[in-house]
Amino acid sequence: MALRLFLSSLTPKKVAEQNNTDTATSLKRKQKMTKLHTQQSRGREQFFKTIIVLMVIFFLPVASDETPASEQDPVKFTVITLDATIKSVDAKAHTITVQKKDKTSELDVSRKAKITLFDKDATLEALKAGQEVTLTFHTELEIVLKIEASKKPELSEVLNLSELNTSETDMTPWLSSDGLTIYWSAGTFPSDWWIWTASRKDASSLFKNKKRLFRGHSPVVSHDGLELIFNAPDSPKFFATTRDSTEDEFRRPRVIEELRFSEENQSAPRSLSHDGLSLYFDYLDKKHNPKFEIWFTTRKNRNSDWKPAQPVKISTQDALKGLQFTQPYLTDNQLEMYVVVGKESENPNIRFGILLRKTLDEPFSSIRYIDLKDDKGPFPNCLTPRYVHATQELFLISRLLFRFDDETKKNGIDLWVVKDFIPPPAP
Repeated sequence: MALRLFLSSLTPKKVAEQNNTDTATSLKRKQKMTKLHTQQSRGREQFFKTIIVLMVIFFLPVASDETPASEQDPVKFTVITLDATIKSVDAKAHTITVQKKDKTSELDVSRKAKITLFDKDATLEALKAGQEVTLTFHTELEIVLKIEASKKPELSEVLNLSELNTSETDMTPWLSSDGLTIYWSAGTFPSDWWIWTASRKDASSLFKNKKRLFRGHSPVVSHDGLELIFNAPDSPKFFATTRDSTEDEFRRPRVIEELRFSEENQSAPRSLSHDGLSLYFDYLDKKHNPKFEIWFTTRKNRNSDWKPAQPVKISTQDALKGLQFTQPYLTDNQLEMYVVVGKESENPNIRFGILLRKTLDEPFSSIRYIDLKDDKGPFPNCLTPRYVHATQELFLISRLLFRFDDETKKNGIDLWVVKDFIPPPAP
C-alpha cells in the first residue's frame, strides 16, 4: 500500500525529473568508473614496465650482435652486447661515455646495473677512462644494464714531469689528496738536498709556481696540508713544520726530538696516515742489520709526542718469503701498502707491489704485483710509488724510462707519472 501511494504521488514531471536525476547519477558513475579504469590501466602499465626492467636486469637473456631475445619469452625486448673503450664516467649522473671505432656515445646506466672490474663486483666510480669494457645495453629502454671491465689495459702511459725535473736528482714525490699539489726532493748526494713544491689546476695541466722550501729530503704532508715532516739533509733527524691554512707559509721547522736516531742509523719518512697519527718510514740499523726495514710510530693526537717506533709486521711465509720491502705508501685505511719489492738474493730485481692486511693489528700477509710496461717493454728500476686515487695517477721516480742512453745520462733520476692507473684488485 505504501509503495502504491508513493508511485501515485509522482506526477509525470516528477517522474521525468527523477529519470533525469538517475541519468545524471549514472553518467557521473560511468565517468568515475572510466577514470578509475584509466588510472588502473596506467598503474598496470607502469607496473609491467617495472617488471620488464627488473626481469631484464636480473634475468638477462643470451643476446649479442643485436640479436633479439627469444620469441618464446612472454616479455619481448632487445638486448645487445658491445665492446667499447671508456672515454669518461659521471657516477653522479649515472652516465658513461664510450668510444667504439670512430663513434662516441653517452649512455645512461641503470642504478641496478651489474658492474664488474677484473671479475669482481665494483661500482661505477671504479671505472676510469681508457678501460676496455663490455656493455649489455637495452635498445628500447636505452639504458646500460651491465658493465664488464675484465680487460686490464696492457700498456701504461708514463710521462716525464719535465716542468719540475732538473739535471740533478729529483726524487721522493708526495702528492696532496686531490693530486694538485706536489712536494719532492731535489739536489746532489749526500747533503745538498732541498724540498720543493708546485701546484697545478687539474690533472691534465702542468705543475706551476715551483718553489723551494727547506733543506732536506723525503717530505710527507698531512691530509689537510697543514703539517710537513721530512728528513734532515745530512743527519738521521726528522723535522716537522706546520701552518694554519694551506694559503699560509710553513713555519720554521723543528727537530722531532723523540724520533732522533743515532749516526749508525739511516732513515727517511715515507708515509703519513690519513688522520696524521701514524708515520711510516724506512729504517736501517747499519750495526745490527744491513738492510732497510719498514718501521712506524704513532701518536695520540696531532699535538702529542710520537711513541717509540717499531717494525711493521710483515709475514715471511708463502708468497712473501725471501722478499724485502721498502719505500712504503699507505692507503687511507692503512690496510694496503704500496712498496718496492726486492728479492734478498737479487737486489737489482725490483718490482712494485701492494701488501695487504685484514686489520691494523694483523701482519701484512699477501701481495699483488704492479708490473708496468709500455710499447718498449716493462718499466725498469722504478722507485717510490705514490698513488693518487682522486686523479687515478701513480707517481714514481726512475732514470731509465727515457729508453735512450743519451737522455738518461743527461737527465738522471727524474719524477714521472703513470696516467689512468688502475690498481690491481684485491684477492
